[in-house]
Amino acid sequence: MFQSVRLYRCLDFRSTWIVARGWFQQQSAPCGDGKSTSAFLSRRAAVLCPGAAYAAFLKSRLAAEGVSLVGVDFLTPGRCWEKLRASLVPERRAAERSDLHLLLSAAAADFPEISSAQTVARTPELLMRCLDALAAAGWEWDEIGRPELKPVMERFRELLRCAGLSAAQEIDRLMFDRAGSKRPIFDDLLLMGFDGRHWPIWNVLRAAIRSSCRASVCLSEPRANAPEADILWVNSWEDNFGEAEMTVDTTSDSPFATLAAAIETGGNAPAGQKPSFLVGSDTQEEAMAVVTMAIHWLGQPECESVAIVCPGAGSLAREISLLLSRYDIPYHDGIGYPEPPSRGETAWKHWLDLQLNYDLESLLAFLHVNPQAADCTGKSAKELRREIIKTSDELLSHDVAAAAEAIQQAGAPLFQRLPEKAAISDFISAMESIVRPIPGVGSSDKIELIREHAGLCLEGLDEPVGRECFIRWAEALTAQQRRVAADSGKHPYARVRLMTYAKSEGQTWSHAILCGLNRSLWPPDEQSMPFLAEETIESLNRRAIAVGRHGEGHNVADAKHGCIIGPRDRSAFAFRQFLNAIEATTRELCFAASFSDDSDPSLMSA
Repeated sequence: MFQSVRLYRCLDFRSTWIVARGWFQQQSAPCGDGKSTSAFLSRRAAVLCPGAAYAAFLKSRLAAEGVSLVGVDFLTPGRCWEKLRASLVPERRAAERSDLHLLLSAAAADFPEISSAQTVARTPELLMRCLDALAAAGWEWDEIGRPELKPVMERFRELLRCAGLSAAQEIDRLMFDRAGSKRPIFDDLLLMGFDGRHWPIWNVLRAAIRSSCRASVCLSEPRANAPEADILWVNSWEDNFGEAEMTVDTTSDSPFATLAAAIETGGNAPAGQKPSFLVGSDTQEEAMAVVTMAIHWLGQPECESVAIVCPGAGSLAREISLLLSRYDIPYHDGIGYPEPPSRGETAWKHWLDLQLNYDLESLLAFLHVNPQAADCTGKSAKELRREIIKTSDELLSHDVAAAAEAIQQAGAPLFQRLPEKAAISDFISAMESIVRPIPGVGSSDKIELIREHAGLCLEGLDEPVGRECFIRWAEALTAQQRRVAADSGKHPYARVRLMTYAKSEGQTWSHAILCGLNRSLWPPDEQSMPFLAEETIESLNRRAIAVGRHGEGHNVADAKHGCIIGPRDRSAFAFRQFLNAIEATTRELCFAASFSDDSDPSLMSA
């Protein structure tokens, strides 16, 4: 199959836009160059970008310039992965995050004599994150450098095989190996917005390129003090697909480029256009100052767009969104807030907590959020709570079983507990028999979801698992994880955009307010991986480096490995995002902070 891949090295979004606009204009021309209208309508063109916020930004720019989007599919890495897996590796089933945690926790629980294994059994997320990083970079799990955990990982692999599941990174590698040997999925593909942060999906992106007839890739030119991961990223793309063409927009320069360079190098602030500063006494005052500045800018004729950039989801972003909604300002909320749980959701979570802890404190908390649960005992909630508290004081015990026996309710469903160890199917049956008679929990949909997921993803797993493993898995599977936005924040083409620093890269705007510049909020405190030392990461990354096509000094990732992103890299990426947000501003720039630390108001920020 003949394949055309063109790489472009772009200094900023303005130079990236030169490539992207030309690509979209080419896709929107149905006739000419021998094209027929039917061929135009049947073509498979797609844009692969880091996330929905970036896609919304691209669509707004295209709409503003009158460029057609007909027939072009905007893909995020998740959607692209699903397309590639269905086409290239249909026989493999990927383990979901909750399944991986369940199986790893169950594997670790089988080794009570290993102290670190018991830590993994209680919090499998910590080790799983390290294993993900190793696998994404092409390393075996044993490279983690913890020999005492080797039996745990062998047992984990065995449970994965029994369940008929594969780790996503294993599927990623298979997709890359098979891409190009089957019919292309895309006729034209534009890949943009990716950089050194995206090493974990290196195989997915390359598989997408190899599954297209024609591909254009926009690479971000590394900054002067870029981390090694960024430099390796660009070099490895060129080593795989040929030298990139440098693209520069000579029509305009960022008025704040010299300011960003001075911050990056630690130099003196340059003469010229200066940013504004907003400092509030607390989060609420900072948010009010930010929204007031945004309203002031919106009244200026040269204001095309206002970016309000926050460190992440938190009280500051929520206060800003509430104020924008209060003043009826249309905006695009790229952060959102967790959807409030229903009463049934809250009762379900407290019932799982009761099963996990099985103490009177959890029982009383469950009765508080769901008083109807007392109906299964034949008593009112108030009466039952009084009896439980009295019995607890008399017995000097917080044990639920003892309290149930004392008040003669040992057989009531409210006081029943799941078995200590059982197969998944047995746990589901026991859960259904216990919780269904308890009113107000809203468990029918939850249990059906658990049963359906277990049937699809864990049907081959007959091994018994511990109660704690099962409860944590059920909680993760049924957890409500949606983030929502107010009605006034659902305008993707609005002039005001609320976003995080991480999602701001690759975009541009006329006016920007960079918020939350407090020590406790930014830069983020990147925690080390507890089971993967920084020295191990650096050692593996050095072993993954090969000499590229241009000879000595042209370092690239070798054919089998990628780069592991460690805490130092993540800190460097956060700093780069801040600098890029400054350079992306074309008119006016503002920095915002507050005197008080949101996590501890008694502390003053520097």
